[in-house]
Amino acid sequence: KGDVWIWRCIDVLSRLRIANHLSKEREIIDAIPFLSKIARRLDDFRVLLTTDKMRSYLAAMLEVFGVYEPEPEEKRGRPAKRRKVFPTGLLYGQIDKEREHGRLRCVDRKAVVGTMADIQAALDRDGLCSVINTSFIERDNLSVRQHNGRTVRKTLSYSRDWQMHQYSIDLEDAVHNFVRPHSSLKLPEPRGNRRWQLRTPAMAAGLTDHVWSLRELLTYKVPARL
Repeated sequence: KGDVWIWRCIDVLSRLRIANHLSKEREIIDAIPFLSKIARRLDDFRVLLTTDKMRSYLAAMLEVFGVYEPEPEEKRGRPAKRRKVFPTGLLYGQIDKEREHGRLRCVDRKAVVGTMADIQAALDRDGLCSVINTSFIERDNLSVRQHNGRTVRKTLSYSRDWQMHQYSIDLEDAVHNFVRPHSSLKLPEPRGNRRWQLRTPAMAAGLTDHVWSLRELLTYKVPARL
């Protein structure tokens, strides 16, 4: 009963939904399992992460992505306690939206891990936006509510069971990734009668080479190692 927070992560280049997580609170103990899902699905930690200004993110990121400092040179006495640091190449930027009387007053952007120059270089390299922002995930949240009635606010279609709510979100994410072509990912068709080649986020991410049918998705046998 009550409100449930939905944590979401997407890849802005392919629009692939990487992970989701449900929780009753937004504390560090809730952020760690969410970020752990992301870490398990990344091949490389040299990425740029952007979030809103929620205080639990930074500590949870250090816990999940952090690596221990090299052991100091052998010295006499009690060994110093090793601490975790962020791996080389991982960048993290935050956006803080200040509101007054329900209206946006100002937007503050800052580099939390790495320098602003490094983050700007990563943004320029991707070519999708010029500043730190969360507009892609906010737009994706709208798509979720359009396609999954259980996530719509102030309606009678809300979930009454935690597990069924998780199932519905997982199914919607799978349909988004493999079945539903994304309008921003289409490519010019080099030949044939069609002008555009439709692509799903999974195709853009290199996970498949075709648009799946719903039957193919529901009958696909997931390998045991996943």
